[in-house]
Amino acid sequence: MRPLIYYVAVSLDGFIADTDGNFDAFDAEGDHMATILSDFADALPKPALDALSITPPTTVFDTVLMGSATYAVGADVGLSSPYPHLRQFVFSCGPRRRDGDRRVALGCRRPTQK
Repeated sequence: MRPLIYYVAVSLDGFIADTDGNFDAFDAEGDHMATILSDFADALPKPALDALSITPPTTVFDTVLMGSATYAVGADVGLSSPYPHLRQFVFSCGPRRRDGDRRVALGCRRPTQK
């Protein structure tokens, strides 16, 4: 059985973004970046990989799970696939993908009514 690695950017209060949806509190500079680049480069989205001229090794991660708000960050700037080097599952009850990209699977499971 393969290991499951839980890797997430989250603030100390347990959120990924602030109340306005901004995620600029996550510094891209500092001591932590050496570890991210050496051990977790697979987890970087395409724009970050391109800006750093890095080819992801795809040795640690092969799949990314995200909510629709996280997916929308890339979609809003024209990326149909924020992580083209990984399988992507987007959990959303909103509209389906706009471009038919088969690398991105969208799903919704609504709670059952009692």
